[in-house]
This record gives sequence, structure tokens and C-alpha cells, in this order.
Amino acid sequence: MNRPAEQLSATTRVTPAIAGAAHALARSQAPDGSWRAPYTGPLFLLPAWVIALRVCSRLPEHTVAEKMCRRLEQTQRQDGSWGISIDAPGAVYTTVLAYVAQRLLGKPAEETDLRRARNWFLVHGGALGAAPWGKYLLATLSLYDWDGVLPVPPESWLLPRRFPAHPANFWCHTRMVYLPLSWLYGRRAALMPDRNLRALREELYDAPWDAIHWPSHRTRIAETDAAEPLADVWRPASQALALWNRFGSRRLRDRALKEVLQQIRFEDENTQGLCLGPVNAVLHTIVWQFADPGGLRVARHLQTLEREYRCDIDDAIDLQGYHNSALWDTAFSGQALSVAARTGALEDTDELQRTLRRARQFVDRQQIRTNPTHLHRAFRDRTDGAWPFSDARQGWPTADCTAEGLGAWLSLCAATDERPDRRRVRMAINYLLRMQNPDGGWPTYERQRGSDALEKLNPSGVFRNIMVDYSWPECTASVLEGLMHALPHATAGQRRRIDRAIVRGKAYLLDTQRPDGSWYGGWGICFTYGTMFGIAGLRAAGLPPDDPQIRRGAEFLLAHQNPDGGWGETLHHCIEQRWVGSTPSTVVQTAWGLLGLIHGGLARCEGAARAAAWLMRNQQPDGSWPHDAVTGVFNQTCAIDYPLYAQHFPLRALALWHLHKGETQ
Repeated sequence: MNRPAEQLSATTRVTPAIAGAAHALARSQAPDGSWRAPYTGPLFLLPAWVIALRVCSRLPEHTVAEKMCRRLEQTQRQDGSWGISIDAPGAVYTTVLAYVAQRLLGKPAEETDLRRARNWFLVHGGALGAAPWGKYLLATLSLYDWDGVLPVPPESWLLPRRFPAHPANFWCHTRMVYLPLSWLYGRRAALMPDRNLRALREELYDAPWDAIHWPSHRTRIAETDAAEPLADVWRPASQALALWNRFGSRRLRDRALKEVLQQIRFEDENTQGLCLGPVNAVLHTIVWQFADPGGLRVARHLQTLEREYRCDIDDAIDLQGYHNSALWDTAFSGQALSVAARTGALEDTDELQRTLRRARQFVDRQQIRTNPTHLHRAFRDRTDGAWPFSDARQGWPTADCTAEGLGAWLSLCAATDERPDRRRVRMAINYLLRMQNPDGGWPTYERQRGSDALEKLNPSGVFRNIMVDYSWPECTASVLEGLMHALPHATAGQRRRIDRAIVRGKAYLLDTQRPDGSWYGGWGICFTYGTMFGIAGLRAAGLPPDDPQIRRGAEFLLAHQNPDGGWGETLHHCIEQRWVGSTPSTVVQTAWGLLGLIHGGLARCEGAARAAAWLMRNQQPDGSWPHDAVTGVFNQTCAIDYPLYAQHFPLRALALWHLHKGETQ
């Protein structure tokens, strides 16, 4: 059969490309068997850390302060602003915090970049227009008045659990941020302003501090920050809650503050001080400084932020979006190498086996074998049998990390002739089955607890869909694939439950496919990511490649393939929730597009060959690929970086293409 010249060329070159990529990935494996890389992107985290250091009177020495400022300088936009993340448009929230952080670190107000920042945020209303998270942080420094923030009453934690708006029904990231914020709000925790803080008061506003009527700004959010405008209910609710804050029972307030502090202790204990993420890690540090100034808990949290969350990038310092991405990246890397091993492209099989064994051992160690302490009292779900995003110490698992971890573990066991422990496989199956949402899909950390109507209470301004743990196509697809991997190890009862779960998961994926054939990805940018997973999930659920829904997904990918053979998207696709014009091809999104075509049964089509050829053209001499774009996202508005995506996804795509295309087509 005649084949296009590019397809013939790609077929000839794919074996050395796979070998080079596999060796490059193996070389980057850490001694503990994992893969991990700096996990950055959100631009509000580093300033929040600096604010916590100032609250604790622990601002860094000059060299570290310079490196922190350097990172902020690197991420400032040309107009003087900072977005909430890399590639995001400017926001008052992050611009004010970045400005304050640099002033606290010793930069003078007259410095050129700070003047540009100040001019920008004053034009947009100054700190009065910052999104609520920014106002809470500023209030702890006495740079904003607590009367001007959205009320976060600690008494909400004393409500009956069945009450729809009880915080226990929120998505865990939202719950764990508003937990410490409610304590700070209830205590009106704030430093005594010194000379430097008083100077900052004059710089952040276009009116004198004493002339500002703070209550009138509770619901004010600048247009730049209003990705998700506050619902109308917030105006009367904030007024009523502010009245309660002023005139409510002091005894009830004291009881609520004790309860919140106890919940903070539970989180510290269950995560070994790591917390769910950097935002509540920073806020816990601030809470403990006000609750027990300079105490042991403060010291431990400061140490955790320094050792676990700090990230050194070249000659700059940032704060990571999680304390690491080890399990997530190791699962994908292990799967990619397992597929590469099946191609026969790798010559040094002994070294490959050592790499795979180390990866298997790392993944094995990260399965969570226990449940959180004070399980129901701390509003936690069972975690036994699951895998986390980072490592088992932190103890917060997710459905897709469990599915990918389970799939990687089983693949690595097969590749290294190791028999998996069936009891533990069955524990993982039980966890995944427990996690399925009522709509048939799978969420992230917890089964959805509250109604979608809770989204009307979204108080963030800058993030979307943060109030409950929604189902996502990519999480659902990962779980469907993970359950199919585990099926041979399941009990008869589990197999019946898996069959029912797959039927419901398939229906969810069919329901969430968009009219153009794509799926919207909530955790990657964006349609190439979601569509790759959507197609793979339907295939795992038993649909054949010629099914109309799968074919529509593949046709969407082909219709949006760039003339050079690749695919490219930006954060704006996520924000606008539509395909926004033509964007230069990127390594990761091209790998996702190729994987989507392969899963859709089109490995032999010309589009797949052109995508494979693009990946090989852009491969570097050492076998790796350049990190050319930020391709992760969360809550639809905030980009986050997964540097290792540019290594394991292209390898997996080329290896699967080589296995599926056939040499006699």
C-alpha cells in the first residue's frame, strides 16, 4: 500500500526516537524511584508565603529575599501587573500581593517595577478591588480592615452537618482554605501596624486610610479579578453576617473558635503538617502564630514551607502548588516506560529493568493503607487502598491518582515479573467504587457532598466551580481504565459492581461530550486533554473505535490539528470554555492529540503520522523534548506547570503509535 512520504519517514525514525526518549526519562529518575519536577504557576502563592513570614517576624535574610523578588520580577507582566498565574491576565489580587511582598522584602516604593505595579492597581481601584483571598491576607497585616471583607463566620462549623451550607459539604480545597480563614476572621487577627506597614497603607489606596468606609467594599471585586462574579445573595448575606459578627454571642464565638482550631489540628495531624496544599499551609502558619506566638506549631509549619513547598528555579525562589507531584508524574512515567519496553526499541534491558523496578517500588510505597484519624469528626472519607497526588505522607488521595497509580503499579509489576498483592488491588477497587458520584462520573478528592446550588456561594471571585467536588471527564476516564486494569484481580462481587460502575461512567462521558465532539478538560489545557481522556474512557468502557461518539471525538482532534502536524492551546481556551483560534503547536498538546487519535483507532491515519513526525522533529539530541508551554490548569482560570508532561506523554504517544500503526499498513 502506498503511504505519504512523511508517514514513511516517521515510521523509519520512530524506534531511535523511542529509545532516546526512554533513556532521557530514565536518567531523570530520582534515587527513590520517583519522578518529580518543580510544580509552579500560581502567582499568589509566593506573596502569601512572604506575608506569613512577616506575620511570624521571620522575613528571610538578604540573599533569599533577593531570590524571591527575582521570581516576582520574572513573572510581572509588561503592563506592570501580575495575573493569578503564568499566562493569565493581570489581576488586582495578585498585583497588590506581589507589590506588598516585595516591599516587605526590602524593595523601595520608588523602584521602577513597583511604581508600574502601583500605577496599574490604583487605576483598577487599589486594594479595595482585590478578590477576597487577597483582602483576608492583607487584613492580617493591618493593611485592610476586617470590616471590609466578606464575612467568614467560624460559627458555620457548629451548624448541623445536614445543613446544606455546612462547610463539610464544600469541596475539600475550599473547605480547608476557609477553615483557617474563619478563625482569623473570628479573631480579627491583625498585626500592630509599624512604620513600614503604615507606609504601605498609603501606597495601596487612592484615598486616606481613615477616610475609607470599609463595610461598603465587602463585595467589591475589580473587573480584572471577577472571573466568577459574586452572586447577588452575597450583599444581604454579608450585611447580616457582619451584624452577627458585631452583636452575636461571645460565648458561641469562643466555642466556634475552639472548634475551628481543633479542626486545624486534625488537618495538621492527618497530613503530618503538610496540609492539603500551600494555601492552607500558609494560613495554618498564620493562625498558629496568632494562637500561640512563636510556638512549636509555628516553627514546624515554617519548616514545612521551607523544606517541602519552597522551589528553587535557577537563581530564583518560588512556592510550589503542592509539596510535590511525585506519585502523579511517576505513574505516568512508569506507564510510558512500560509501553516503550513492549516496542523492542530499547537495547539496555538490564538498566530498563532497574528503572522499572525502582518505579514499581516507589508506587508500591505510596499506596495509603490507613484512614485519617478522627475520621468522621474531621469530616474525612476513608482513604485505605488509595493513592495521593504527591506521596503517602500527606494522606489526601484522589480518584484519578488512585486509578493512574493502580494502573502504573500493575503495569510495572507485569514489566518486572512481580506479582501484585491482590488484597491491596481489591482495596483500591473498593476505594474507586466508593468514589463514584451520583451522576456516574468521578470527582477528585471526595464524592460530591453538596448541591450544585452551593456554587452561588462561591466567595473567591477568581476561581470557578470550587464549592463542591464535581465529576470530571478526565477523572472518570482514568478510573474506567484503572478498573479495567484491575478487573482480573477483583472478586466476583467486585466484578459485578465494576460492571455497573462502568455502565454509569460511560453514560456520564457520553452526556458530557460537547456538540463538536470534544470534552472540556478541567485539569489540563484543555480540549486536547479532555478529548484524549474522553476517548480513552469510552474505549475502556467497551465502545469500539468505530462508535459514532468516539469517531466524533477523533474528528474534533483532526479538525483542530495545526498544518505542521501538532496541536496547541492556551489558558484562554479554559477561561472562555471554547476553542480560541489557532495557537502554535506545543509538545504536550501534540502528544495528547496523538494519543487521542490512537485511542480512537486512528493510529494509521495521516494525521497521526504527521503528529508523530512533529514530535520527532522537535525532539532534542539527548532524547528529551523542550518544555515549551504551561499545560496544566485548575478551577478553569489558574495555570499550573507540569514540566515532566513534556517527557512522558510524548514517549507514551510515540511508543503506542509504533505498537498500533503496524508495519504492513
